[in-house]
Amino acid sequence: MSGEKKALRRQLKEIRDSIPERLRKDYSEKILLNLDNISEYRNAEMVLLFADAGSEVHTDDIFLSCIQRGKSVYYPKVTGEEMCFFKVSGLNGLTPGYRAIREPGGGTEAFDKFLTESDTLSETVIICPGLGFTKSGKRIGYGGGYYDRFLSRYPEIYRIGICFSVQLCDSIPTDEKDHRMNKVVTESSVY
Repeated sequence: MSGEKKALRRQLKEIRDSIPERLRKDYSEKILLNLDNISEYRNAEMVLLFADAGSEVHTDDIFLSCIQRGKSVYYPKVTGEEMCFFKVSGLNGLTPGYRAIREPGGGTEAFDKFLTESDTLSETVIICPGLGFTKSGKRIGYGGGYYDRFLSRYPEIYRIGICFSVQLCDSIPTDEKDHRMNKVVTESSVY
């Protein structure tokens, strides 16, 4: 299956890279509007977000929208084989880290440390990147397994994948380690 996934990743990245920047920006704005149609996102007090890199969906406006609504926003930081999320109050708190992706310095409130055993995470949403998604929520990431390892620790977090509609796939090869999204949001729809 790893060869099949590798070929699909390469194909999906080429497709995404071919979208002109002005369209990526326009589509990203529409994705933010479609996110607002998801009650779990609207009602979330904590949002785990990612900083876009390369040709990914632009996420800075999602961050700004969350802050304007009084939500706490956390970004991932990669340390070794794990990914931890840290609270960010401004985009200037992000600096290039793992694979030159913007991430927090780590000196702020850690999401993992904030939680207590009694937390149900019912008011937390994670917005996941991916090279491709199916309408039923299957996801193919970049191959590092960071999001799947994180989600295995917190399976009750409401999971939203965001991508451009050209990244939707009819099928994605998955195994028991791969976590499904509750929703997939593109510029044209919510699945």
